[in-house]
Amino acid sequence: MPNSLVETKVAAGSVTTIIAGYLAWALIYYVPGIKNNLPADLQNQVPFMFAWLLATIAAYFAPHTHRPELTPAPVQPDPEPSGGTASAG
Repeated sequence: MPNSLVETKVAAGSVTTIIAGYLAWALIYYVPGIKNNLPADLQNQVPFMFAWLLATIAAYFAPHTHRPELTPAPVQPDPEPSGGTASAG
């Protein structure tokens, strides 16, 4: 995404969250072995936990978007200490 308005890491995490959430929901809803063996509270929480885990992994491994127009702030030298020392002359 060379000219994208969205950072690559954010896009990877967002898309993975949506896909993984719906995938986990579909597995719990349509696969009887999973649906019958999970308590009702866990059936509601597993899609969110699964989506969060996969989104975190995807965003971590996604490449960083390089922004050349964002230059780092210039480093200013430390000011000289003023006063307190008298020069012997």
